[in-house]
Amino acid sequence: SGQEGVLVVEVSPDSEAAEAGLIQGDLILEINKNYIDSIATYKNTIKELSGDVLVRTARGFFVLK
Repeated sequence: SGQEGVLVVEVSPDSEAAEAGLIQGDLILEINKNYIDSIATYKNTIKELSGDVLVRTARGFFVLK
């Protein structure tokens, strides 16, 4: 598709991601309006998270609580 992002390879059952509706194969494009263009950016972004998290994927928006 030419989009940058981070591919979801696994979603643990009963995790916040699963409860929010994320699935294996989703492409994460933004977390809390921060563009995710690499694994390094993803790891740095999730280290800083607290509270509800807005995730934009190629399928749409999801809120992780």
